[in-house]
Amino acid sequence: MTYKRSILDLAMIALMPLLMAFALTGFGLHELLGTILFVLVILHNILNRSWYAALFRGRLTAGRAFGTAVNLCLVLAMVLLALSGYTLTGRLSLPLHAARRIHLIVSYWSFVLMCLHAGIHLRVPFDRLRSQRPAAARGLTAALCAAALWGLWAFVRQGYPGYMFGAVAFADFDLGSPLRFFGELAGIMVLFMLLGALGACLPGRKTT
Repeated sequence: MTYKRSILDLAMIALMPLLMAFALTGFGLHELLGTILFVLVILHNILNRSWYAALFRGRLTAGRAFGTAVNLCLVLAMVLLALSGYTLTGRLSLPLHAARRIHLIVSYWSFVLMCLHAGIHLRVPFDRLRSQRPAAARGLTAALCAAALWGLWAFVRQGYPGYMFGAVAFADFDLGSPLRFFGELAGIMVLFMLLGALGACLPGRKTT
């Protein structure tokens, strides 16, 4: 089961940068990749259905509250992403203008939330590496921090805040070259994965 979950997680993470590169993939491939991602998200939630069963059990710590908020927001964002996307293709009948705006906003939120979600689950293997090979863990941490700084610059340069909070109504891609574009996306992914890992390390104080 763990192996299946890991494969699903890696597939979803790999699909997100491709979906963000709509200007490179075109409409048809974008729709296909989006459908594949949504199916994988459904499978991911089925495999992790025990998480929902335990949602209201146990003590609500700061770290658990962070993870729960990220997970639930990600599920909501993915549902809105699918509904608005299929409206844009004509497969659903919802207000077209609202669907376009919603799809633009939640696509960027979905990307960020998925990276946060992945980062939360990277805490355990990183802690294992730190305990077994501390020098390698320190080197990896330094490299990831450098990549995260690059990602922060790219996050601002690509206008993510404007898209995420609805200040920009239409996507205005500044691709440069595909290599640079995907390099910036990788940096943004590292940035939010690190933030997710840090969120998972929040102290276990009881929250209200």
